[in-house]
Amino acid sequence: MIAVATLLHAPFLARHREPDEALDAETLFEVAFLAAAADGSVGEEERRVLDHVAKGLGLGDVDARVQTLRAGLYESTFEERASAVAGKISTRASRRVAYSLVFVIHVSDLNQAPEEDELEILLEKAWGFSDEAAELKDEVMEFLNSV
Repeated sequence: MIAVATLLHAPFLARHREPDEALDAETLFEVAFLAAAADGSVGEEERRVLDHVAKGLGLGDVDARVQTLRAGLYESTFEERASAVAGKISTRASRRVAYSLVFVIHVSDLNQAPEEDELEILLEKAWGFSDEAAELKDEVMEFLNSV
C-alpha cells in the first residue's frame, strides 16, 4: 500500500510529467478504479489500494466515488468505459503516470488476472505504448523494489 501512495509523489511523478502539468486527479482515480475492478469486482485489498490512491491524489469521499464509478460500469461494457477514460488523458506524461498506476495496482495483490492484462493491453493500444509498456513496467518494479 505504501508503494501506491509513494508512486503518486515525487520523485516518481517528477520523471513522468512536465513541471507545469497538472494531473487530473478525478480521471486518474477513475483509471485506478478500472484497474481495481478489471476482474469484475473490487475486493477488500483493492478497496484499500483505492483509499491510498485517493489520498495520494488529494481526493476525499472515496466511498461515494467508488459507488458512482461502480454504477457507471453497468452503463456500458468494461472495454467501452476503459476506452472512454483512456481518451480523457491527453498528454503522454499523464498517460505514463496512469499506466504506471494501473500496473502497480495490478501487481499489488501478487495475483494478476487475465482481465487485468486485457486492460493493460487496451491502454497500451489506446495510448500507443506498444514499445513503451515493458519499459514502464520495469521502471515501476524497480521503483517498488526501492521503497
